[in-house]
Formats: sequence, structure tokens, C-alpha cells
Amino acid sequence: MSRWHEASCSQPVIQVEDGDVACCTSCGSRYRWQENIPRNESSNSVLGIPEAGPSDRMNLRWPGSVPYKSILGNPSPDPSQSTEIPTDSNKADASQPHGSRIYGDTLAPDEFRLACLTAVEGDNEQFPLHVSLEVFKDHNCPEYETVSYTWGGEEGDYSLSRPIFIGPFWDVLFQTKNCWEMLRFIRPWRGTRMVWVDALCINQANLPERGQQVAKMARIYENCMRAIVYLGSDIVLPLSRGDFPTRSRLLELASGSVAPKLPAHCKLAGRLSLAEVLARQYFSRVWVIQELLLSRQTVIRIGDVDFWTDSTPWGTSGEQKANLESMQAPWVRFLAQKTFTATSIVGVLQTTAASKASDPRDKIFGLLSLVYLNDTERRQWQPDYSIPPAHIFTGFFAHCIVNLQKLVFLFSSVGTDSAPSSSPSWVPDWSTAESWQQLMNKTLPEAPAVVSLEGYTSLPTELWGQQNKHFWDWTYNGGAYRRWNDEIAVCTDTGALSLNLTHICKIPTQPIPDTSRKRYGITGRHQNIYLVSDHALDRIVQPGHDHIFVLAYKNKPKPSKIANPIHRLFREKDPPLGSSFYLVLRETERTGAFRLVATCTHLLISSGFDGGGPFGQLGSVHSHLINARRKMEKGFGDRMDISVFFPGAKKGHDLLPMIKALTPHIPGNSDDADLAFRSAYLAWLDEKFHPCVVDGYVEMTLPISDSKRYNGNRVSITLYEMDATDRSNSPKLAGGENYIHTTQVSWDYKRYNKWAPILEREPETLPLLARREFRLRICIKDVAAAVRAWLWDVSAVQRVLRLEYDELVNLLQALPKEEFHCIGCPSVDTQNAMEDFGLKVYTDRVHIV
Repeated sequence: MSRWHEASCSQPVIQVEDGDVACCTSCGSRYRWQENIPRNESSNSVLGIPEAGPSDRMNLRWPGSVPYKSILGNPSPDPSQSTEIPTDSNKADASQPHGSRIYGDTLAPDEFRLACLTAVEGDNEQFPLHVSLEVFKDHNCPEYETVSYTWGGEEGDYSLSRPIFIGPFWDVLFQTKNCWEMLRFIRPWRGTRMVWVDALCINQANLPERGQQVAKMARIYENCMRAIVYLGSDIVLPLSRGDFPTRSRLLELASGSVAPKLPAHCKLAGRLSLAEVLARQYFSRVWVIQELLLSRQTVIRIGDVDFWTDSTPWGTSGEQKANLESMQAPWVRFLAQKTFTATSIVGVLQTTAASKASDPRDKIFGLLSLVYLNDTERRQWQPDYSIPPAHIFTGFFAHCIVNLQKLVFLFSSVGTDSAPSSSPSWVPDWSTAESWQQLMNKTLPEAPAVVSLEGYTSLPTELWGQQNKHFWDWTYNGGAYRRWNDEIAVCTDTGALSLNLTHICKIPTQPIPDTSRKRYGITGRHQNIYLVSDHALDRIVQPGHDHIFVLAYKNKPKPSKIANPIHRLFREKDPPLGSSFYLVLRETERTGAFRLVATCTHLLISSGFDGGGPFGQLGSVHSHLINARRKMEKGFGDRMDISVFFPGAKKGHDLLPMIKALTPHIPGNSDDADLAFRSAYLAWLDEKFHPCVVDGYVEMTLPISDSKRYNGNRVSITLYEMDATDRSNSPKLAGGENYIHTTQVSWDYKRYNKWAPILEREPETLPLLARREFRLRICIKDVAAAVRAWLWDVSAVQRVLRLEYDELVNLLQALPKEEFHCIGCPSVDTQNAMEDFGLKVYTDRVHIV
């Protein structure tokens, strides 16, 4: 208990006996503090760090800048109320350790406490430490000093083992040995001293007050007369009463011009340097940064010298600045410059990543004063010590990903392999000092121009990276239509990160590592997929349950004089390409919810196909439907058009029935023009042309007036067509308004009962004049190839959407749905070859838990 008097005692009169025994002459009570030291209690236990609860009841609410929603769980409280202090906590709970008897009511937002230290009579260093706590308004307070020290000291002793007597009743508040020694060090030799000490002036057991006071520590340090730094009893030389320290600028210690006299038991021998001082535990503490940078003057007692520094920059030379940056506490260069260049939350944390805190939450809370925040943001980021550390860091990383688009944190997520149960799988490992430093200094990898895989016979080509323009078209026209961060949110119950990702395929087989252990092959019947990752994919991937997704995070075009950004894409010679990384996600019982297994820098594929990359022309279903509708409405007439294979055809719709007979081209399959296509083609041709198939050639009889259309050996097929009304729905064209695919064909006509090739001139007409017609033939494989090329986007749409013929006809007659922007549409050939990987490309909402 903090109060040791009789319950009836109302007018205590305290005397000290035997050097440190407090006695009350009013009630006769005596307090021997050695007999009342708390057992197994430390300053960390007083901090009351809460543990995270069930993973589906996280109740995330901090910081208020994160869009928290109830996505995969039960409805939860309005997150906008998360930073307010609960009204029922405005009074300190007497049941809390060292509660209301010492501190009374919870401080108001515009109040703070000061500790008043009084000098003792005579030269009695052993006299107990006694302070009075007084409450003041921020704008109406006396001059005061602040104290900067470490609770655990150089030895890291956080046990509460020394008494501090407070107020008229001399209530007892146990503190650490280093805190106790610090108070003895600053106790005045005459009069009183008003100081602010965090361990005393904040009711650490009152969590709302603690969060509120921590949020205003910047003001407390900015308004103080000076900050007194206490480095520990081993480096401070005790001075006799009436003796005073020498005073020098801290810059003189850095230059070596002043050599303080150290205590005999100090471990530092020889001439003391600034580097040795900065190597102490004190300077590794996160709180010291704001305490030293924000105060107007700082005084550090080393030996018998008080070294001071104020708002005047040190004016160090280039060599001295380099030495400061190389020291164990590199942020001290900002102390020398009296400025802190980093103002964003991530920049501040990166600069101070090596700093430590007893409470892991203080790695963030202890630095918020150095971050530029407006009034709204400051309310959103007010420290809340009732929230477990796991939830604080989940909210912090959510803010970085959602609001700052710092995808390096998502790329660095720990995954299911070692993710703690209290954190979602997308949250990085922040739990150790080493992992925190590595994380804060990590950057997203840049895709190299060429990625070689030693030991493979075929060099895989980069899929959807810097080298594949076709995928970039998809990420802009499809993926950018539903960008990764559109309506991004975090589930307040489960911590699920809800964002848009592009699905590639389900992993069918176990990845096999190569000798580098960073590249893993997934074997298919026709092709192999390779993933490049720092994770052990061969150990953690579960085939049949894990999927590959891609996140494209850079897809904006370069500035151009063309006003419409969509038009710029098709006018620039080398438009900017989208960057991306890959995520392996595992299915969960909830629809659309996945656990993150691993992240990958590259996805590569070995392919035997030529042109268009491993996935051929990859656009969206929407873009292919627009192009297909144009073809259906287009009229024929050009002698080199697809209509040469279909005499009498007027529009593209006339050829649509052929889609039912097409079989996708498979490399190595010699029977491309199968019986189904032959039958369908003969059925389409009018009987008046007397069509038939002989020895792999289709023969027909045409009027002599059509002979001009067959006096060449090329057929040009328009694969893409653009006009000013709908440029945004077609992939990038390789120059010009149309992309023309030219098919080499060989026409023969019958001359004197023998077949002769039609060269670059009209057929000889004299033998045909009597009949006014001529007989010609074409290889059925050439017909099938031309039809397949002309209808490839129609076939791809039908295949991706799994449509029957009647459904396809109806779809081509209607305007494409907006959601078709988000469905990838590879070519028919490629999709058939990738069937063993279950290729299914679409962009949709994914919840990563």
C-alpha cells in the first residue's frame, strides 16, 4: 500500500529516524521501506502492457487515419471514437497500483504535473527522497526543468526497489534504482527545484492520462528551462557540498579539448571521447531523442563537468559531421545541428530505428512529437496504452500501406510460416530490435532487365515486369481500372487487409528449388513457372491450396502534351511500364479471404511460343469485346481480307458460326484443321460453289469476276482497330491506327485440268471464258489459321467466360459490362497451353488475414 499511516490519521507530522526510517508523530506509525519492497515487480509490470486477445476479436481502432471497417467479422464500435478518453476514466481508480491517493483526479488535457524537490538540512545525503506533486495549467505554470534518464540504468535493472515519498502523508511510490539515484543527483543543495520527471509526474497506471501526457511531451520539453541528462552514478563524480562542476560546451568534448575527471569505479579509462559517451545505454533509448532535440538547453554531467548544448548549431566541419554520423547514435548529428530533417512518420522511424524502448509501443509513441501532424492528425495518433503492442503495430503498418502506399511493408510481411497468432499474416516482423532495424531500412526490389536462371535449357522471359509491355497494357486497362488501393480497408475484427489483387493461377505442384535456394520451379505439362523469393517455397507452399497473385504498384504514364492520359498511352514511343511483385496466398474457410504465405520478386515462365510474350496478347475481356464487336459490324470488300475465304460474306457477323468449329492451336499438334472445322467450313460455303475437300485442300468454283481477289499470296487480318471514340478499351498498338496481321497463303487454280499457283497477277482467263468461272483451292490448314487469327479475341472471350454459342452472340450485341475491365483475357493459344496451371486471370477484392 502507498499509505502507511493509521486510518484515523489526518494531520501527519513526519520525522526521519535512523537515517531513512519515516515516522509519523501524530499516529505513531513507522515505515521501514526495506521491509516493503514489492516482490517480482518492475517498471515494466507497472507499465501494464496488455496482451492481444483472440485473432477474430482484435477491435482495431488505432490510429484513426486507417479506414477500419467490419469486413470479415461482427459489427464493431465506430473507429472515429477511438482516440477519445472514455468519460468513465476521468477519475483515477483507487484500485490501480499507487492510484488516487497519490495522484488524485486524472489530469485534464491542458494540465500537467511538476515535482517539487526540497533541499535537506545539513549534509545528509542519505535523507529519504521526498517530493510534492503539483498540478498546473499548460499556459500558467512556473519555470521548471525536465529530466532525461533511463529507468533501468546502464545495468538494465527495472526492479522497483527504491522508495520515493510523496506529499504531506509521505505516501510511498517505489521506483527503479537509477530513477532514485537521479533524483538524489538533482536534489537542490539549497531551496527548491521544480522538475518534470515522467515516472513521477504521470500516473503510469492511469492509461488515459498516460496516453494524453505522452502526446504532449513535445510541449513539455519545448517549454522547460533546460533538460538535465543523467547518465548514471558510474560516470557522475559526486561533489562535496559547496563544490560545483565546471561548465563546458558539449562540442568541446567532441573536439577533445576538455577532459573531465571520472569516478574511480568508472569503467571508462583514459581520455574520454564523445563516441564512448554515445555508446552508453542512455543514448540507445528512444525517448532521449525528443528530450534532447526539443529542449532549449541540455546539460549532461560527465565526471566533474556539466557539458551543455543549446539551440546554437555546433558548426562542425565536414570531417566531424562524418564522425557523428558513424557513431552508435547517429541521430546525434541532429543535436549538433539542432534540427531534425525527417518529418514524416516513416522517415523519423527510419532515422531512429536503432533506438530501444522498454515498452515496444514507445518505438512509435516516443517519436510522434518529431512528426509533423496537424490538429486532426494529432488526435488520430494520440498514444493509447490500453491497446496491445501487436494491435498498435498492425495499425501503424496499415497506415503506411493504406495511406502512404509504402508497399515495402506488405512485401516484407512475415507470412504464415512464422506469423504470431496475434497478428495478421500481412504484418511484418517488428518484434525484435534486429528485425525492426532491417524492416525500417528495407526497400522494394527493382526488377533487373534480364533475370537468368542457370541450369535451365530455355531462358525464361520476364512475365509482367519491366520487359513485358503486354502485361503492362493489362495492368493499366484492367488492373488500373480497379487499382490495388481502390476502397482499401482494414477489418477492425480480424485485421484483414482488403485490397485489389490480380489472380494468376492456383499452384498445382510443389515448387522445386534450384541451387541458389531463391528460385523455385513449378512444373507443368507444356511450360514451367519460376518464382524468385527469399522464402523457402519448397517447404511452405501447399499445392492445391495456394494461389499466385500480382500487385502492380506503378502504372501511371509519363507526363505528355496530350491532354487525355489514356490517349498518351498509345502515342508515346516507350510508355512507362508497371512495376509489380507477387504474393502467394492460401485459401481459408472464408470466401475471398487468404493467408499470406510468401512474397516473390519475380514470376518467370519458360515458353516455346514466339511473339507476344508467354501469355501472348493479354488484355481485358472488356477490351477484347470492344474489338470483337467492331469486327462483327465491319463490312468486307478488300481483296486481301478474311472474306476471301468466305465468298458472299458481307459483315463479320456472317463468320461468327465458325467459332463453334475452332480448336485452339497447340504446338506440336499437326492436326490443326480437324474434321469439325472441315465440316463446318463446307457447311458454311454455298452449294453453288461446289465445295469439297480433297487431299487436305478445300476446292470451290467462283465467278471469273472474283479472280482479281486471288491474284496474291497474302491475306491481311485486322487484329486491332482503333477510333477516336474508344481508345481506352484497346491494348497498345504497334504503330498506326490498326495492327494488321498478314497471313501467307498459297492459292491454286485449275488450268487445263492441272493445278497451278496464282502468282502476283490475275489468273489466265482464256481457258475459263466459256464457263465464266474458275476452280481454285486453298490448304484447309491455312483457312483454319486465318479464321483462328481473325476470331482469336472472340474465342478468348468465349473461353474465359465459358460461354455457349448463343450466350456469346447475345454478349456481342450488348455493351460490355464494367466489371469486364477486371478480367484478364489471354489468347486462346496461350490459355490452352496453360490449362495445367489453371490459368484464371482477374482483378478482384482480396482479404489477407
